[in-house]
Amino acid sequence: MEKVKVLAILAKANVPSQRAVLYADAFLEYQEAQRNIETNGSIVADPRTGAPVPNPYLAVRDKAFSRLESLHKTGVKAPALWQ
Repeated sequence: MEKVKVLAILAKANVPSQRAVLYADAFLEYQEAQRNIETNGSIVADPRTGAPVPNPYLAVRDKAFSRLESLHKTGVKAPALWQ
């Protein structure tokens, strides 16, 4: 999904523009990280050693989700994005 579309959905939900931008950024980051995890798995090969390591996108996804949760607690509601 494109940022413009996410912002339009948030505007329809009457989310203030500053919070909408923060939410959109976190939402898109969450989606990108989740796609990487689905494609490559939660365990990947270290690029230098080949040893199995946790996918770095796990941390990216979790941080983005934490930001989304924080914004949700401030009143940002965007159920249309999660359908």
